[in-house]
Amino acid sequence: MAPSAALLLVRAPIAARQLLEAAQGTAEHGLPLGQAEALDREMAAGGGLGAVLYITVPRDELISRLGGRFTCRACQAPYHAVYSPPAADGDCDLCEGKLYQREDDRPEAVANRLDVYETHTAPLVEHYRRGGVLVEVDGGGTIDEVWRAIEGAVALQAAPAGGGR
Repeated sequence: MAPSAALLLVRAPIAARQLLEAAQGTAEHGLPLGQAEALDREMAAGGGLGAVLYITVPRDELISRLGGRFTCRACQAPYHAVYSPPAADGDCDLCEGKLYQREDDRPEAVANRLDVYETHTAPLVEHYRRGGVLVEVDGGGTIDEVWRAIEGAVALQAAPAGGGR
Protein backbone atom coordinates (compact mmCIF):
# COMPACT_ATOMS: atom_id res chain seq x y z
CA MET A 1 0.00 0.00 0.00
CA ALA A 2 1.28 3.49 -0.82
CA PRO A 3 2.35 5.80 1.99
CA SER A 4 -0.28 8.06 3.44
CA ALA A 5 0.08 11.70 2.63
CA ALA A 6 -1.24 15.20 2.75
CA LEU A 7 -1.99 17.22 -0.37
CA LEU A 8 -1.15 20.91 -0.30
CA LEU A 9 -2.06 23.17 -3.19
CA VAL A 10 0.69 25.69 -3.81
CA ARG A 11 0.40 28.67 -6.12
CA ALA A 12 3.55 30.54 -5.05
CA PRO A 13 6.34 30.08 -2.51
CA ILE A 14 4.82 30.10 0.96
CA ALA A 15 6.14 31.33 4.28
CA ALA A 16 3.75 29.37 6.48
CA ARG A 17 6.03 27.23 8.62
CA GLN A 18 3.23 27.32 11.21
CA LEU A 19 1.13 25.28 8.76
CA LEU A 20 3.53 22.37 9.04
CA GLU A 21 3.85 22.71 12.81
CA ALA A 22 0.08 22.90 13.24
CA ALA A 23 -0.45 19.97 10.89
CA GLN A 24 2.06 17.66 12.57
CA GLY A 25 0.22 14.56 13.61
CA THR A 26 -2.96 15.31 11.66
CA ALA A 27 -4.50 13.86 8.54
CA GLU A 28 -6.71 16.06 6.43
CA HIS A 29 -9.15 14.66 3.90
CA GLY A 30 -8.44 15.56 0.30
CA LEU A 31 -10.82 17.35 -2.00
CA PRO A 32 -13.17 15.12 -3.99
CA LEU A 33 -12.03 14.87 -7.60
CA GLY A 34 -14.94 16.97 -8.96
CA GLN A 35 -14.03 19.82 -6.61
CA ALA A 36 -10.37 19.50 -7.63
CA GLU A 37 -11.31 19.83 -11.29
CA ALA A 38 -13.44 22.90 -10.51
CA LEU A 39 -10.52 24.37 -8.55
CA ASP A 40 -8.22 23.70 -11.51
CA ARG A 41 -10.53 25.70 -13.81
CA GLU A 42 -10.71 28.57 -11.33
CA MET A 43 -6.95 28.58 -10.75
CA ALA A 44 -6.28 28.52 -14.52
CA ALA A 45 -7.93 31.94 -14.77
CA GLY A 46 -5.38 33.29 -12.30
CA GLY A 47 -2.28 31.64 -13.76
CA GLY A 48 -2.83 28.06 -12.63
CA LEU A 49 -1.37 25.95 -9.88
CA GLY A 50 2.39 26.05 -9.47
CA ALA A 51 2.51 22.74 -7.63
CA VAL A 52 0.56 20.27 -5.57
CA LEU A 53 2.78 19.03 -2.76
CA TYR A 54 2.15 15.41 -1.85
CA ILE A 55 3.69 14.90 1.58
CA THR A 56 4.15 11.18 2.11
CA VAL A 57 4.63 9.43 5.43
CA PRO A 58 4.75 5.65 5.87
CA ARG A 59 1.42 4.38 7.20
CA ASP A 60 2.92 2.72 10.29
CA GLU A 61 4.65 5.97 11.22
CA LEU A 62 1.42 7.93 10.87
CA ILE A 63 -0.39 5.43 13.08
CA SER A 64 2.39 5.78 15.65
CA ARG A 65 2.32 9.59 15.48
CA LEU A 66 -1.45 9.89 15.70
CA GLY A 67 -2.13 6.84 17.85
CA GLY A 68 0.30 7.89 20.57
CA ARG A 69 -1.40 11.15 21.51
CA PHE A 70 -2.72 11.69 25.05
CA THR A 71 -4.20 14.72 26.81
CA CYS A 72 -4.48 15.76 30.45
CA ARG A 73 -8.11 15.74 31.59
CA ALA A 74 -7.53 18.71 33.91
CA CYS A 75 -5.32 21.18 32.02
CA GLN A 76 -5.49 19.76 28.45
CA ALA A 77 -1.66 19.54 28.19
CA PRO A 78 -0.71 17.37 25.18
CA TYR A 79 1.57 14.33 25.43
CA HIS A 80 2.80 11.64 23.11
CA ALA A 81 3.78 8.11 24.10
CA VAL A 82 7.03 8.32 22.06
CA TYR A 83 7.83 11.97 21.30
CA SER A 84 6.81 13.73 24.52
CA PRO A 85 5.91 11.23 27.23
CA PRO A 86 5.03 12.34 30.76
CA ALA A 87 7.58 11.77 33.52
CA ALA A 88 5.11 9.51 35.38
CA ASP A 89 3.09 7.15 33.20
CA GLY A 90 -0.52 8.33 32.99
CA ASP A 91 -0.02 11.55 34.99
CA CYS A 92 0.36 15.11 33.75
CA ASP A 93 3.72 16.74 34.49
CA LEU A 94 2.09 20.15 34.90
CA CYS A 95 -0.89 19.52 37.18
CA GLU A 96 -0.70 15.80 38.02
CA GLY A 97 -4.07 15.29 36.34
CA LYS A 98 -4.85 12.00 34.64
CA LEU A 99 -4.06 11.52 30.96
CA TYR A 100 -6.56 10.08 28.52
CA GLN A 101 -6.64 9.16 24.85
CA ARG A 102 -9.48 10.36 22.63
CA GLU A 103 -11.37 7.61 20.83
CA ASP A 104 -10.31 8.92 17.42
CA ASP A 105 -6.63 8.88 18.50
CA ARG A 106 -6.63 5.15 19.24
CA PRO A 107 -4.48 3.23 16.70
CA GLU A 108 -7.43 1.27 15.25
CA ALA A 109 -9.43 4.48 14.72
CA VAL A 110 -6.40 6.15 13.14
CA ALA A 111 -5.98 3.19 10.76
CA ASN A 112 -9.65 3.53 9.75
CA ARG A 113 -9.27 7.29 9.17
CA LEU A 114 -6.20 6.63 7.01
CA ASP A 115 -8.13 4.05 4.94
CA VAL A 116 -10.83 6.64 4.24
CA TYR A 117 -8.25 9.33 3.50
CA GLU A 118 -6.32 7.10 1.09
CA THR A 119 -9.49 6.08 -0.75
CA HIS A 120 -10.44 9.73 -1.30
CA THR A 121 -6.91 10.92 -2.03
CA ALA A 122 -5.77 8.34 -4.63
CA PRO A 123 -7.83 9.86 -7.49
CA LEU A 124 -6.50 13.33 -6.61
CA VAL A 125 -2.90 12.15 -6.65
CA GLU A 126 -3.39 10.65 -10.11
CA HIS A 127 -5.26 13.76 -11.32
CA TYR A 128 -2.42 16.08 -10.33
CA ARG A 129 0.28 13.62 -11.44
CA ARG A 130 -1.31 13.54 -14.91
CA GLY A 131 -1.46 17.35 -14.81
CA GLY A 132 2.30 17.52 -14.21
CA VAL A 133 2.04 19.55 -11.00
CA LEU A 134 2.39 16.80 -8.37
CA VAL A 135 5.59 17.09 -6.33
CA GLU A 136 6.24 14.37 -3.74
CA VAL A 137 7.89 15.36 -0.47
CA ASP A 138 9.10 12.89 2.16
CA GLY A 139 7.23 13.73 5.37
CA GLY A 140 8.96 11.11 7.50
CA GLY A 141 11.56 13.42 9.03
CA THR A 142 11.54 16.07 11.72
CA ILE A 143 9.55 19.27 11.29
CA ASP A 144 12.74 21.08 10.22
CA GLU A 145 13.69 18.37 7.70
CA VAL A 146 10.23 18.27 6.18
CA TRP A 147 10.05 22.05 6.05
CA ARG A 148 13.39 22.22 4.19
CA ALA A 149 12.10 19.61 1.72
CA ILE A 150 8.92 21.66 1.18
CA GLU A 151 10.91 24.87 0.67
CA GLY A 152 13.15 23.06 -1.81
CA ALA A 153 10.20 21.63 -3.72
CA VAL A 154 8.45 25.01 -3.89
CA ALA A 155 11.68 26.74 -4.99
CA LEU A 156 12.17 24.17 -7.77
CA GLN A 157 8.60 24.68 -8.97
CA ALA A 158 8.99 28.48 -8.87
CA ALA A 159 12.28 28.42 -10.82
CA PRO A 160 12.05 29.56 -14.44
CA ALA A 161 11.92 26.81 -17.08
CA GLY A 162 15.42 25.87 -18.16
CA GLY A 163 16.84 26.74 -14.72
CA GLY A 164 18.61 29.91 -15.91
CA ARG A 165 18.09 33.59 -15.31
